[in-house]
Amino acid sequence: MSPLLGILLLAFAPSDFNGRWDITDAGARAWWVELSGVGTPAAAGRFVSAFGGDMNKITTIEVKDEELTFMIAPNGQGAKKIYHARLAGGKLEGTAETEGKSDSVVKWTGVRAPVIADKDDGSWREGKPIELFNGKDMSGWKALDPGAPMKWSVVDGIMRNAPPTTDLISEQKFWNFKLHVDFRIVARSNSGIGLRGRYEIQILEDYGKPAGTHGAAALYSRVAPTVNASKPAGEWQSYGWSGVN
Repeated sequence: MSPLLGILLLAFAPSDFNGRWDITDAGARAWWVELSGVGTPAAAGRFVSAFGGDMNKITTIEVKDEELTFMIAPNGQGAKKIYHARLAGGKLEGTAETEGKSDSVVKWTGVRAPVIADKDDGSWREGKPIELFNGKDMSGWKALDPGAPMKWSVVDGIMRNAPPTTDLISEQKFWNFKLHVDFRIVARSNSGIGLRGRYEIQILEDYGKPAGTHGAAALYSRVAPTVNASKPAGEWQSYGWSGVN
């Protein structure tokens, strides 16, 4: 009598592509994509960092032979970006290219974004404030890119940078927080404060201009401030931001 053979078939479904994915390309740039309704007429998505950190609407999403393809148009200007991906071991393995440029192909990998399940149950209390800058030196700070030269220094108790500057990251990590920062910028400055490795609070020298999703104090490319309260270049300004879930 022949032994019974057990066969396990792992079914693929286009919906397996749905969700939020954190993406790293061959050049170590960080992107993220959010997909929903894949495999249905209601397929939709958003992508960040295809064009200068903007959050772009995905214009086309399709799955053929278990391969996902989606495209992004840069706000109606320039060539489209085309992305291909397959699921492999719970990850996305893919390529990206600029439409019409065969030499522009780069490889990328996507992992599912972590889900922050914690919510304030009424018992959370603010802790003792922590000073991230000691007013003396760069202790507690490091370059975001370990191989980048440090362009920051402390002069007269103020943290200063030298262009082209280096992105900084605090050595301390925080889960929930409220951030207060004072800063002073020169004319034509364009900077920002990164939160949770995903969001940017825009710092921009745009005094007197209308508020917008790319202007001062905006949650970059997502949420515009009610008003543009920025001050002229050379004046001290303050931001306060809550990173509490």
